[in-house]
Amino acid sequence: MKEYINANMTELDLYNQDILKQQMMDLGLDDEIKYMIQEKIRWRSNYAQDLSILKLDYIFKVLRVMYKNKAQIADPDAFKYKIKAMMKAQRRAKRQKMNRSDSQSSFASMYSKSQ
Repeated sequence: MKEYINANMTELDLYNQDILKQQMMDLGLDDEIKYMIQEKIRWRSNYAQDLSILKLDYIFKVLRVMYKNKAQIADPDAFKYKIKAMMKAQRRAKRQKMNRSDSQSSFASMYSKSQ
């Protein structure tokens, strides 16, 4: 543990695995320190996942309090379906609006020709 504390790891890029492996080889670090670095990276990823789950749990509890147990976490695929349906409805409305404006302009040009 003392080796890990005393090791100078400021130049190590812990976020890029390929660069990190090359840097560890260049510095000639002991296997024990390499193992500790890998454990540190694993701990960071587990911590980030645990933290995101904790945030989600807190948000869910707040929603349950606000909406009297009617809150539920929706399926992400269903959310994608809703977004696609909304986009499709917007495109359809835009097409209908363009068709109406085209028909009005053609009616106006037809009216002007008859006079």
